[in-house]
Amino acid sequence: MEDQYNTYQENKLKEFEDACLRCGNCCGAADNNPCEHLILDKDGKYFCDIYENRFGLHKAKNGNVFLCVPIRNILFKSWTGSEKCVYKKMLVR
Repeated sequence: MEDQYNTYQENKLKEFEDACLRCGNCCGAADNNPCEHLILDKDGKYFCDIYENRFGLHKAKNGNVFLCVPIRNILFKSWTGSEKCVYKKMLVR
């Protein structure tokens, strides 16, 4: 039973992660001052080059320090481009 639960949780996490449109807005792409770890790939999608270790203090391209947090911590806030966030849209269904 525990294995089934763990598999279920892993699948739900993958489903949640896969929902992201990779617009980069939650990481500052729309502000023209993104996190220094935000990379634009050849397909026009963004990714974090330290994704597995992203939480904590980091710098934006302009040198400002900010705290990277799980998206769930900021879903009820606004940021430039947040109206496009699929996770925010999931909340209003």
